Amino acid sequence: MKNKKIIFFIYRLSYGGAARTMINIVNHLDRNKFEPILVTLDFTFEYDAFVKKDVTFIKLDTKRLRSAIMPLAKLLRKEQADILFSTIPNYNTIAILAKLLSRTKTKIIVREAAFLGGSLKENIKLRGYGLLYRFAKRVIALSAGVKENLIARYGLKDKHIQVIYNPVDLDYIAKAMIKPVQGKDQYLFHSDRKIIVTAGRLVKEKDHATMLRAFRQVLQQVPSELIILGEGE
Repeated sequence: MKNKKIIFFIYRLSYGGAARTMINIVNHLDRNKFEPILVTLDFTFEYDAFVKKDVTFIKLDTKRLRSAIMPLAKLLRKEQADILFSTIPNYNTIAILAKLLSRTKTKIIVREAAFLGGSLKENIKLRGYGLLYRFAKRVIALSAGVKENLIARYGLKDKHIQVIYNPVDLDYIAKAMIKPVQGKDQYLFHSDRKIIVTAGRLVKEKDHATMLRAFRQVLQQVPSELIILGEGE
């Protein structure tokens, strides 16, 4: 049987969970069944180096997301891919439009990883995403909570959504653990107290406020330190 050709589309391989998840999926697909093609816009980041050498890595000749619709549509026609996979609402929109313009038989799968919405303006926007998502063969939700939000705020049907949690590259983590912490950060881990580490962008959606309130309760019972890893607002 011919291997299934899958195009994975993301804006850029910048720091963040979406890019890391995309790389994990692409790198670990069974090569006896699938042929992965990773497509980004014309950006270069350190995450590029994590893409395995046997992955076809294509950068579209644009840095503007809206300008990627036609080049992506042309690529779909050229490659005659079986599946187009995208993640994050803005990128999913571009991927769906490109698929429709390509007039190919490519099946599109989009992924949602965040619990979005809340304000009237945001909810109206999400309803618009939901209308486009109906062109997708399947919508992947990162968690049960994200799935519930897709139903409530995007207007999608339960049968259209599947929950798949983030993959974890255990081999890479095991190798990384062997390396000692070096440089100016060594002092952080030289403590007799329990050390708690949290990693995530410093944005409202990650809800560090709740984590800080929880840590205050932990401090009342266990001598401990909190290390926050992340960048953002």
